Amino acid sequence: MRFIKKFIVTVLVAILVVLIALYFLLQTRWGAGFTSNLITENSRWQLTFDKLEHRWAVPSHLVFQNLSVGYKDQPAMLSAKRVDVGLSSRQLTTPRYVDSLLLEDGTLNLNATPPLLRADTLRLKNMAINQPALNARQVSGGVSPWLPEAGYVLGRTAQIQFSAGELTLNGVTARNALLQGSINNGEIDLSTIGADLARGTLTARARRDSQGHWWIQNLRLNEVRLQSDKPLADFLAPVATLPALTLARLDIVDARLEGPGWAFNDLDLSLRNLALDKGEWRSDDGTLSLNASEIIWGNVQLNDPILDADLKAQSIALRKLSTRWERGMVRASGEWQRGTRTLALSDLALVGLEYTLAQDWKALWLAPTPGWISNLTVQNMTASRNLLIDIDPAFPFQLTSLDASGQQLQLARDGQWGLWSGTLNLTAAAATFNRTDVRRPSLKLDASPENIRINDMSLFAGEGMLEAKGEISQQPQRPFTLDITGRNVPLDTLNNWGWPPLTLQGNGAMQLNLTGNLAAHQPLKPTVSGQLHATDSQGHALNQTMVDGSVNGAAAIDPQANAAGAQAVTQQPVQQGNAADNSAATQQPVQEGNAADNSAATQQQPVQQDNAADSSAAAQQPPVQEGNAADSSAAAQQQPIQEDNAADNSAATQPPPVEEGDAAPVQQVPEDQDNSEPPSPEQPSDAAELI
Repeated sequence: MRFIKKFIVTVLVAILVVLIALYFLLQTRWGAGFTSNLITENSRWQLTFDKLEHRWAVPSHLVFQNLSVGYKDQPAMLSAKRVDVGLSSRQLTTPRYVDSLLLEDGTLNLNATPPLLRADTLRLKNMAINQPALNARQVSGGVSPWLPEAGYVLGRTAQIQFSAGELTLNGVTARNALLQGSINNGEIDLSTIGADLARGTLTARARRDSQGHWWIQNLRLNEVRLQSDKPLADFLAPVATLPALTLARLDIVDARLEGPGWAFNDLDLSLRNLALDKGEWRSDDGTLSLNASEIIWGNVQLNDPILDADLKAQSIALRKLSTRWERGMVRASGEWQRGTRTLALSDLALVGLEYTLAQDWKALWLAPTPGWISNLTVQNMTASRNLLIDIDPAFPFQLTSLDASGQQLQLARDGQWGLWSGTLNLTAAAATFNRTDVRRPSLKLDASPENIRINDMSLFAGEGMLEAKGEISQQPQRPFTLDITGRNVPLDTLNNWGWPPLTLQGNGAMQLNLTGNLAAHQPLKPTVSGQLHATDSQGHALNQTMVDGSVNGAAAIDPQANAAGAQAVTQQPVQQGNAADNSAATQQPVQEGNAADNSAATQQQPVQQDNAADSSAAAQQPPVQEGNAADSSAAAQQQPIQEDNAADNSAATQPPPVEEGDAAPVQQVPEDQDNSEPPSPEQPSDAAELI
């Protein structure tokens, strides 16, 4: 018995000596290397550490220096300068479940593989955390308890609190981040979320249910200054990949967001009750309010935009939409329907715009509408004092002080722009069409699904007016007819609008009848056919026919001159449609309907402004002032007028023939009648009577 007792004591002493030796050896670099190699060779773990420390002041704690642990053939799960492991009596039954675990100055790579240990408390101090979508630096905080499982890095139930000097989530970097909350059977409640984001601040409170749906109770971005190198579509693309979430309240205050081709300056946004799921949104009773000093999207620049909208299950009600655009103002209200992708505007106002059409505006008009809109209707549209310019060198035009009014307009149907129904009236103070100036153009359109009727189109050109009526079919080939009538208009008006130059000059009347096709992506000119009849002010007529865009022949000019009556002795031409009667010995020209009195033996002085002055061989008479007649005797002297041309004629001189109007016989009046009232300028006559 004494031998057995001595043997047992000896074994215990030996074990104690070995433990003491191991205790001291493990605290050396040689012992740390030997132990780490032993564990690595006999397990699936890759373990290294430089030194193991133990202090009897805290006997339950082991401190590892420069610890690195992970699965073989994989990056290290944990790498830290200092790891403090707190032990307890639990290690007798569950060796991998420690009391506490402190990680300092290292990196923690989180993945689907559960870590080696568990702990009642996990604490981090100045750590870096890496995950596929998350990178954090200078992380401090803790998890209690820390019971990681596959797919649950922080465990199913825990209290969490972390702070990070820098955090990057899905490409968005934040600084001085703070996170507090709890986890309960897969449900996450984050009571405090805060960070410095893009020179601004972010605060939020959120909750996630066990199905993975997030509820953002409050999210506020204040004075954010964010610059991105991505286009707007790519910048917003991550929204479509977000898990299902509901925004109870989102506030953006004084934010500035900028990227290539887009910018939001001084943005204030308030959003209530909006749900997102796989890029689709829904809302039962949501609201959206937005205003900014400037919004830029491509070539579109909006100043001081304001938007107030109500979000419903299947629609968005636009209570107010206004913005300054192109030095003018745009206002609208209406509703957008989700199911039919129809934007129905009840009111649309365009005031004071100075807009230059894009160079490819015709291609944009023929292109399909954006995906979010298939139909566009406007119940009431008004426009005033707008300037519209097209700088296309093939056919530039400009409309000045353009006013418009429209009712029940449909501007897009089944994804195609156009005027599909409604009435539209357009007027302008002045316009230029391909370098031809016109005044007061107006256009009245009445559209239906079958055709577009041009009920009235008119404009002033030169001293006359052009009027037109026509019809455009809504069939794919867009056949049209157009009838144009012109009165006292310059006969070269059509030269810059596609019709070949005419041989007639000056003002005249014209009648043009056209037919053709306005089919998309096809030239217009080869489809145009028509007939033109023109008459100048002298009565010369011209007929031309256009076939497939070419004038193949013109009718000969048919002069229609008026015969000029004259007496046997003398005749004087009368300007501006008035004729002067002359006796056998004398003739007096009349200007603009004024008559001069003459005696049988006297000559009369011509009137100023474009009249010729007659004089006899033996007598001179003082000039008559603008339409007043002067009586004189046979021996009186007559003085010619200096303005315009004065032609001396003897009693036997024959003047040129009359150009306009017919001559009328001389009427003799009593000598006591010196002057006569000129005819009214509103009723010009072809013959002027000398009184």
